[in-house]
Amino acid sequence: MDDPSLGQKLTLDDLVPEGGLVEICRSFRDLFGVEVRVVPRGQTIEQPRLPPRAAYRTAEVSYDGEVLGTLVLGPYMPSDSVVSLSLTGDAGPPPLPRMKDPTAERLLRHLASVLDVVLWSGHRAFLASRMQISSSQELHRELVAKNRALTESLERVKELDRLKSNFLGTVSHELRTPLTSILGYAEMLAEGLAGALNEEQIEFVGTIREKGQHLLSLISSVLDLSKLDAEAALVDVSEVDVGALCEGVVTAAMAGWQKRGLDVKVAIGQGVPKVRTDLERLRKVVSNLLDNAIKFTPTGGTVQVAVGVKTPPPEMQSPVGLALLAPADQLVEIAVADTGIGIAQENQPRVFDAFYQVDGSSTRQYGGTGLGLSIVKRLIESLGGRVSVSSTLGTGSTFRVELPVEPGSE
Repeated sequence: MDDPSLGQKLTLDDLVPEGGLVEICRSFRDLFGVEVRVVPRGQTIEQPRLPPRAAYRTAEVSYDGEVLGTLVLGPYMPSDSVVSLSLTGDAGPPPLPRMKDPTAERLLRHLASVLDVVLWSGHRAFLASRMQISSSQELHRELVAKNRALTESLERVKELDRLKSNFLGTVSHELRTPLTSILGYAEMLAEGLAGALNEEQIEFVGTIREKGQHLLSLISSVLDLSKLDAEAALVDVSEVDVGALCEGVVTAAMAGWQKRGLDVKVAIGQGVPKVRTDLERLRKVVSNLLDNAIKFTPTGGTVQVAVGVKTPPPEMQSPVGLALLAPADQLVEIAVADTGIGIAQENQPRVFDAFYQVDGSSTRQYGGTGLGLSIVKRLIESLGGRVSVSSTLGTGSTFRVELPVEPGSE
């Protein structure tokens, strides 16, 4: 008989649990006093030397028309007597049992019937097992194929991301070089180095400088992003006074926020410890957050940069990101709050995505590439911290940066 799940012939071992046939034969021997064996298909039936009248009875063990082996009953002495006969006398092997031939035939048929039931039950269990194994193997093949496809897709995405970063870096660098020259010549024209300019010409040169500076800022953001991808692990750690750093960033941006008519304040809490981190990366984080707050706050609004200490939540009890710091006992928090336009609740989860802008239309009021907050997130995570936002549309936004403090820092 062929197994439909495997396309090969079944054996007794497939249908009967290991040792099952042995137990059945032993039970018959103990009950009727005659030896019983089941010889699997393909094995030779051994016939030892027997007395002249000793006999065997055999029957095929078959299932579904396929012979799986031979059922052997005996040897026994065919006789109506209940007296046993020894082979070689009192000192020889145990005497053979005496049994009538009709009785032997009935025992053989009965045993064959029992085996039929056992084989039928065994076949059902075998098929269920093989179907389960087959299903598992098919599922495994599908998983392997899907895993291979996902791996290939991931490799393609990595390659595309690398090509994108290289392209952005190369193009941005090639754009910044001539743009710097344009701004330099515009500066010289504005200072009158090429001769005096009338009021209209001065206005035009001022526009060139303003737009050129804006374009240079956009190109620098793209370069910063490409550098982050290429230099993710290059972190220069030192002791940083976060309060002094924030004051310096606000002072450096004074011309911009005073021109917008904004009130920008710095509030530093008591006992803020120094943080072992990368000074330039943290400065870039604060600068980008401040620029973002100034950009989206209307004239007359307020921006506050606050520095304080807080207890870390459970998820920050161990290092995050590059794990530069030991498990933190406390966090230094930098909060940049503004009274600007705010961010709708549904847009807040995506504000840290690269190139994402809440107003993505071609007629949007606020310019930019949508890279500033993405750069902030990558930088702060590379320093072992995290950034979050809370905002109410039309009221303002607060961006919070949290950095672990190494135990023992002052």
